Amino acid sequence: MGAQQLWFGIILTAGMAGTGLVSAWRQVLVLRNDRETMPAAAFFRAQAFRRLFCSLLLIALGVMMGLALAVLEGPAQTIVDERDAADLAGTEFHLSDTQERFASLYGLFWVGFLVLLFVMLAVLAWDMWLLRRLHLHSLRERNRQKRQIIESTIEARREND
Repeated sequence: MGAQQLWFGIILTAGMAGTGLVSAWRQVLVLRNDRETMPAAAFFRAQAFRRLFCSLLLIALGVMMGLALAVLEGPAQTIVDERDAADLAGTEFHLSDTQERFASLYGLFWVGFLVLLFVMLAVLAWDMWLLRRLHLHSLRERNRQKRQIIESTIEARREND
């Protein structure tokens, strides 16, 4: 593993975990303040829980990325180097039992990473959809109120004429 790859992995891991920690802390503050200052708003409380869940998933993904960099990358690179050497030599490459177990673990690890990533993105998409729905509902309500004011003004002018 090259120095550039190592530094990029460290920055990516720290960025993911750090962003998740900051976001989780902010959602915890929102949930604490919700009890004390805000009127009971079930939507925003549920939104804070959804975002806290996504923050925790982002932390988990950052930790997984760090584990992959620290623990899995070396043995995986060794297998790739052995396979490349066998290809250059013109021989057929076969994994040993230990390498096969590692390859299975490696594959399961990345499948788990992608599943967590999918869950996080699905929850974020759900959160955005709910926020859009709330926004459209408030726009409709505002338009209904404006229409009501206009109609009452028209009625009042008709009665005065």
